[in-house]
Amino acid sequence: MRDAPFGFVYHDPWRVFALAAETARTTHGHPSASSSSGALATIIMFLAQGRPLLEAVKQTLSLLKTMPDAHEVQDALGHALRLSETADWRERLPDLGGGWVAEEALAISVLCALAADNSREAIIAAVNHSGDSDSTGSITGNLVGTWYGLAALPNEWVEQVELRDVIEILGRDLAIVLEGEFDSDMLWERYPGW
Repeated sequence: MRDAPFGFVYHDPWRVFALAAETARTTHGHPSASSSSGALATIIMFLAQGRPLLEAVKQTLSLLKTMPDAHEVQDALGHALRLSETADWRERLPDLGGGWVAEEALAISVLCALAADNSREAIIAAVNHSGDSDSTGSITGNLVGTWYGLAALPNEWVEQVELRDVIEILGRDLAIVLEGEFDSDMLWERYPGW
């Protein structure tokens, strides 16, 4: 859930994957958790570059194939891709698991984002399955938000996001840092390094 920002900061899929995976290891020791984190950040990177979600997932799968500890994530994403082509994909969400482990949560989120007709439908499907729906809803929101942009998210939901003002400030500050047009004194004052 916390790995999407890496996809906006760097443009090299290997670096994005490695940093997100390393960050995940601080709290999750299983290799599939770190591989899932790396995969999500990499998918986000490709989406931020303007690539369609299907292409972003396929390119990330290619990267995962080179990693010896990523087979569970690779299998889960491959299964999600296959299910996204079925008409009964909502009923098939349990085929991917409950989302209680990282590769399941990522696969459920990718399936919802790929198969739904719009962002609203994707997020509703992600939060209404019988598993770890807050995680899958968050990941799905990251995917469709990056893919389609803020305008594609239901306004009535956006208006109710807790700490929305803080999130918007963080987003704007990240954008100005990435663009290289920032006032370091202002940033130091807002984000002191002590």
